[in-house]
Amino acid sequence: MKKSPIDIESIDVTIETLRRDRQLAISQHNYKKAQQLEDEITNLKGKKKRDDTTAKQLANANNLEKEKSNLKRTATAIQSDFIQRVYETRLIYQKRYTLLLNKQEEEVRKLATDFAKNIEYAQIRRVPEHVELMRVSQLKADASQYAVANQMSSEAEYIRSITLQQRHDEVHMQYQKQQDALIRSQQAETAGHLKKLNNDLNLIRCEFKKEIGKLKKALITHGITFGITVSEQEAEEFFAPYEIIDDEEQNTPVSTTNSSLATPSPSKTPRTRSIASPSPRSPRTPRSGLRSPLKSPKYRKSPVSK
Repeated sequence: MKKSPIDIESIDVTIETLRRDRQLAISQHNYKKAQQLEDEITNLKGKKKRDDTTAKQLANANNLEKEKSNLKRTATAIQSDFIQRVYETRLIYQKRYTLLLNKQEEEVRKLATDFAKNIEYAQIRRVPEHVELMRVSQLKADASQYAVANQMSSEAEYIRSITLQQRHDEVHMQYQKQQDALIRSQQAETAGHLKKLNNDLNLIRCEFKKEIGKLKKALITHGITFGITVSEQEAEEFFAPYEIIDDEEQNTPVSTTNSSLATPSPSKTPRTRSIASPSPRSPRTPRSGLRSPLKSPKYRKSPVSK
């Protein structure tokens, strides 16, 4: 307990009184009493010194606690500021990702539309050999050469069937190549987006750790100032509760197994016009969104897949 000014003054008065009594005892040759009085004076001086030391230690401890409270307030403010920066960064990238998805979905629709057009054109385009054989077969029929005409007509239909099948296969092969290229391109785009997001978040986290590190050093310095040892471990534990809260730290790998753009199978019946083709409609995958101020974008699967 800290000594009040009155207590300190009372000890000083007592010591001064004992000194006078000691001098009086010496003048009266009462050395035994003088020795006793001197011992009392020494004890009182020791007690005063101990009380002064205790009072100083208590004052230093109280001052250190005040500095700790100030550091806590500073750490809380820093934490709130950096959490807000994380949220704003994720919000920016959420908007960018939405634009990226729109672009990718448009690329998917265009590829599907081009495929359907190419299949249609391959089906309706004339086969010159077929046309020529059918013309000649009609001339043979006009000349009453029906057997020859029938043979030439069958050959013409066979050539047309084979040619259409080849055309369809070529369209499918070209479509597969374009689809694979689009998959790689969109995977790279999405991976690049996530990499930039994580880089920006890591910069924020590093800056936050740097600011908290300054507060740790300040705490240790205050301890030295007030004669109280504060170890690095104690400083670490003191600021342990202060961290960036990021509920959806992005660690999910990007998947590209969405079936919105399935590869059509080559047609086995070239005479029919009902060739399977990918739907030109946009994928049905629900759009992502921020669920809370600290939520990151829900990264969806790529609109294109094998």
